[in-house]
Order: sequence, then C-alpha cells, then structure tokens
Amino acid sequence: MYRVSKRDGVVVDFNVTKISAAIEKAFIACNKCCKGLYPLQKKS
Repeated sequence: MYRVSKRDGVVVDFNVTKISAAIEKAFIACNKCCKGLYPLQKKS
C-alpha cells in the first residue's frame, strides 16, 4: 500500500476511504452553494 506524509511530517498509510469522504463532502458543499448556477440541462 502507499504511504503519505501529512502536513505535520507524520508518515501514514494512504486511506482511500478518508479521501473519498472528503471529495464527497466537497461535491455536496458545492452543490449547496452553487445550486442553479450551473444547470445540467438547458431550460425550455
């Protein structure tokens, strides 16, 4: 498995679950603040 260096210098195992949760939270936050600004389909 991969090892990563955190900001504080500690080296830990790469945790794909933690990364995917952070990405999911970012998408949810963007959808809440940008709702309606980037429509997926054109309105007729």
